[in-house]
Amino acid sequence: MPLPKEQRDACKFGRWDSSAGENVPERLLVLGILVVVVGIPAGITWSKGQRAAFVLGFLLLGMIWIIAACRLARPTSWWARRFYGPEKLRRSRERFGSGATSL
Repeated sequence: MPLPKEQRDACKFGRWDSSAGENVPERLLVLGILVVVVGIPAGITWSKGQRAAFVLGFLLLGMIWIIAACRLARPTSWWARRFYGPEKLRRSRERFGSGATSL
């Protein structure tokens, strides 16, 4: 017995779609957007020494990474050593303490 038209059309969008290779540019665009929106804030969060926020970002689908990327880095993190001047390092030491480690 043949499938109804709705089920036949649904198969076109599933794994049996024979035209899956036709929309590669669109898939690459989506992948690029995901890297920018999710990957970059995740990397910044990790390099700022905010390990707990990095792990929490996986649970909250990356939204916490955007927030953590905007926050002050730990004074011993790679980010602080590379990008912070004396004033921001002072603020970071006041907030996290001078012996803050990057867990």
